[in-house]
Amino acid sequence: DDPDFAHMILGERSIGGKGRSLLFGIKALRESGDPELAETTIPRAMFLGSDVFDDFVTSIPNLNDLRMEGTSEALEKVFLNHPLPEEVTDRVRSFLSDMTDPVVVRSSSIQEDSLKYSFAGKYLSDFLGNFGTLDYRTWAVCREIRRVYSRVFFPKAIAYRSRHGIGDDSMGIIV
Repeated sequence: DDPDFAHMILGERSIGGKGRSLLFGIKALRESGDPELAETTIPRAMFLGSDVFDDFVTSIPNLNDLRMEGTSEALEKVFLNHPLPEEVTDRVRSFLSDMTDPVVVRSSSIQEDSLKYSFAGKYLSDFLGNFGTLDYRTWAVCREIRRVYSRVFFPKAIAYRSRHGIGDDSMGIIV
């Protein structure tokens, strides 16, 4: 809800635990009263809210059937073959348009940063060199977003949540 960060966020709902923590930390440094800390910046970033994930997932035909029967590889293939909403692709393209730095596509699920449960290794974060044309770089980042999204439904993530009595998850993304 901080207007200083609103331009960085696509979506209306949670950006997940890592995203919230990162922005909370920056805000705390800015408000610390220490001039050096107040000038701390984070690398340019964009955040996708969990509603972007939820909308994407509900647009995939027959996903529930695949969740019950599919392997991790089959699930990822379905996610990779399903296009992100144009609004997401346009936002990624705009974000990358003048960026030459490497890019990390990072999971930031709603439950991932629980104090009680570690989701280490259950989801995905990936580093991209950010080389090539803008079209290629946009394609690569959007591909990684879909790969991160697919991990919510991978058997090891579902088994982990089930083992700990944790319900379904929703995914935010940090780029």
